[in-house]
Amino acid sequence: MHAKVFTAAVVAFSLPAFAAMAQSSGPARGVPDSTSATGGRVTTQGGEGVRAVTTPKDFIEQAASSDMFEIETGRLAASKGNSEAVRSFGQHMVTDHTQTTQQLTTLAARHGVAPAGAMEPRHATMATNLRTLSGQAFDQQYVQGQVVAHREAVALFEQATRTTSPDMADIRSFAAQTLPTLRQHLQMAEGLAGTGVPTARQQ
Repeated sequence: MHAKVFTAAVVAFSLPAFAAMAQSSGPARGVPDSTSATGGRVTTQGGEGVRAVTTPKDFIEQAASSDMFEIETGRLAASKGNSEAVRSFGQHMVTDHTQTTQQLTTLAARHGVAPAGAMEPRHATMATNLRTLSGQAFDQQYVQGQVVAHREAVALFEQATRTTSPDMADIRSFAAQTLPTLRQHLQMAEGLAGTGVPTARQQ
């Protein structure tokens, strides 16, 4: 997963921030903490929430949208990022989420779920907003969006691991296998947010 290469780059950029994050469970700077469960949705810290997972389709559609968002915005970050840490993180997201997309495609075919043609509205809106930004404004919006998106992704995959339906067995396994990587992504994103990106490169 290229975690060692990326981690080295970020540690060089923000070692104090990662230490602080390891000791705190609070939300990243600029990202509100609002965990709750209402109206059939699981609302996660800093996000609009994810739908409850009761069927394979529920999970696959949301996970696919998350992957599409990560790949598209990761490519933007790799090419437009103002800081090296943001560019490296973006490429890391492209690599990891391309792999999970391939696994999701297999799951979708097994469960007869049609491949998603587009991101869900909240992901599409975030990606569209990023395309209009550049420089420090891009870095700030990208990093904050990554904290939100990965908190939602972790909540989605945690839900999937708790399902008990027999037809969700392979999805439970996939979710359990993928969760450690998603949690690592979230920790990285929170670390970047804690550095004060994009102001860290200001003169």
